[in-house]
Amino acid sequence: MPAAPRSTAHALKVEDLLERVQRGVVRVPRFQRALRWGTKENRLLLDSVYRGFPVGSLLFWVRPAPAERLEFGGLPIDADKGEAWYVVDGQQRLNALVEALLTPGQPGRAFHLDLESGEISTEPGEHRSIPVHA
Repeated sequence: MPAAPRSTAHALKVEDLLERVQRGVVRVPRFQRALRWGTKENRLLLDSVYRGFPVGSLLFWVRPAPAERLEFGGLPIDADKGEAWYVVDGQQRLNALVEALLTPGQPGRAFHLDLESGEISTEPGEHRSIPVHA
C-alpha cells in the first residue's frame, strides 16, 4: 500500500489567499454546512485581522477539481480544471474575508475603519473613515 501524503503547513498573507479564491483554487466542498455568521461576526473577524490578533488556521484538502462556475462569498468565479484547495475548516472566516474585501458594495458587507477610534463598523464613522476592501 502506498504511503499517505504528508500534511504540510503554509503561511499566506490575506491578499495571497484571496487571490487564490479569485482564481478558483479555493473551493467549498458540497459536504460543508450552511453559513451561519452574520454582520457582527464578520466585523469582529475583520477587527481581529486589523489588530493582528490570532484568528485561527484554515484547513484545506488538496484534490483535483473540474472546471466549473463557483460562487464564493457572493463573488462569481469561473474556475479552471486543476488542483483545488477544498475548505475543510475555516469556511465562515474565509467567506467573511471574501465578502468584506472582494464584494464590499452589498448591504451588510461594506465595512469602514474610523481613523480616529480605530473601530471597524458597517457605517462610516463620525470622523474620517475609509472603506475596508481590497
